Amino acid sequence: MSMLWQFVKRHRRKILVVSLLTGGGYAAVKYINSKLSSMLNEQDQMLVEWKKQLYYEHNRDTSLRTSRLTRMTWLFDFFFEGN
Repeated sequence: MSMLWQFVKRHRRKILVVSLLTGGGYAAVKYINSKLSSMLNEQDQMLVEWKKQLYYEHNRDTSLRTSRLTRMTWLFDFFFEGN
């Protein structure tokens, strides 16, 4: 036990520096992982919103095309087959 204590006393600063660097690296990795995770979640939410918007626009365009076609058919029936 005394040999271990002598080793720690002799290399105290080195042990402190290594432990600080290791702890700082661990904290940095955890911080970066949390930031990347939140960025990915935001991108997923943006993708979902984009898909919803695309779906809505497609349905709207289809509806408008159908309603225009229906009105044109009514006008055609009124003017050309109504006589």
